Amino acid sequence: LAVSAEDVRAAAATLADARVRLAIEPRPIRNGRAAAPSSLDRGAMPDAAPQPSFVPPVPNRARLDNGLNILHVEKRSLPTVAFGLVIRSGAVNDPSDRAGLANLTTSMLTEGTATRSAQHIADEIEFLGSHLRASASREHIVIISDGLTSTWRDALDVVGDMAQNAAFPSSDLERVRANLLTDLRRVSDNPATISARATRGVMYGSGTPYGHPLTGAVASVELASVDDLRAFFRAHLSPSNATLIIVGDLSLDQAMAAAQDTFGDWTGSATANGAQPAPTGNPATANGAQPAPTPTAIYLADKPGAAQSVIRTGHLTITRADRRFMALNVFNYIFGGQFGARLNMNLRQDKGYSYGYMSSIDWSLGPSMLVAGGGVQTAVTKEAVIETLKEFEGIVGDEPVTPTEFRDAIDGILRSVPSQFETQFQIISQLSRIVTFDLPDDYFARFPDKLAQTTLEDVRRAGSDLLDVGNLNIVIAGDAEAIRPGLEELGLPIVETDYEGNPI
Repeated sequence: LAVSAEDVRAAAATLADARVRLAIEPRPIRNGRAAAPSSLDRGAMPDAAPQPSFVPPVPNRARLDNGLNILHVEKRSLPTVAFGLVIRSGAVNDPSDRAGLANLTTSMLTEGTATRSAQHIADEIEFLGSHLRASASREHIVIISDGLTSTWRDALDVVGDMAQNAAFPSSDLERVRANLLTDLRRVSDNPATISARATRGVMYGSGTPYGHPLTGAVASVELASVDDLRAFFRAHLSPSNATLIIVGDLSLDQAMAAAQDTFGDWTGSATANGAQPAPTGNPATANGAQPAPTPTAIYLADKPGAAQSVIRTGHLTITRADRRFMALNVFNYIFGGQFGARLNMNLRQDKGYSYGYMSSIDWSLGPSMLVAGGGVQTAVTKEAVIETLKEFEGIVGDEPVTPTEFRDAIDGILRSVPSQFETQFQIISQLSRIVTFDLPDDYFARFPDKLAQTTLEDVRRAGSDLLDVGNLNIVIAGDAEAIRPGLEELGLPIVETDYEGNPI
């Protein structure tokens, strides 16, 4: 605060002579001078440096007397601390007639408490130079913030107040609701959004805990009242249903002292279960019923005049807790999990149908969703579906995963691990998976060894056992008038759906 304009001008003046000088060696012969002789063989590839080692951090674990779990990682490289409060409840806990309630409740946490208004919270966080974000996912809610070592506890006080004393003022609810309704009414503008929402409805069943849209629908958001938000808050935000993750420039004792000061008097008790793991051996019954597999069909959500079609093809698969997780994860990496994977090399690099055509698995406590697809030119929608089905059939048929693909996948996944733990927020994100999926505290430290134990046969077996090429859901959002004639030539059933995946 003591810095003046003259101080800034004086500092800038010291940079007047700063420059970067580029010298090219060896220099060309000029005025009789020649490059110095060298014995270096520039035609030989230099030896590779030793492979660097990286061991992901193993968090310290503790618990307050009221049941709040603590995960702590000491990281002294910067004088900062980041933290996240993870609640083991999410959109799967929305009431059947209040889709989007978890998301709306979470959005309102930053809108005021018994003693702080929304403006007060925003001003306090800005003055601290901190970040504050509250977000809901399918199976957990997280509130994250950070700060300097000297001031982070002030940010923690704000988060603690939000988690324990959220007020849900009606005037702010109407403003947040209006913004959300505007976004929901614009769903029809974006084929990618239409496809994503319709895919969940088709695969899980529209209106089910995993099938309804995370942000809800216009009707359900309009119905949500302040009482609904307060009831969800009381039912799910409690110390017994929460874990505080703290990462940064402090010891476990310091972390525990801060947690005790902020959350030690938190006495809320959840009256409803949070997101629960699937029953052993029967993932289909977790958190609500889901449709039985059906023969491959096309589900068409009409977006008149769309410049492209967005295709998402897949089916439900194993839970995150399944012992075949690692093998299927490697399989997906090869199939469509990165730029050089089969799907993208075919539909983007070879055919030129798409800017990016990938696959992913949305891992869940309940049945996970395996989806392959991307946006393609409207004129080649039929051809893109043909190539997609060919890739599904080929990788479990006469074109199985090759040894080269397997080695490259193992190396690629392994080398990506360090970049996932670079920042404090990244570490919090990774540790939140330990909370959500009930993983052991040393899971990430043991991950490289577990990956190394995965064999080519494991990956091939995971693909052949788990990729159900005869029961694929092909969800397409696009201009039905333009693409339907071509799709009919494929001989597959075509079901028209709305933007939530409900058959019309």
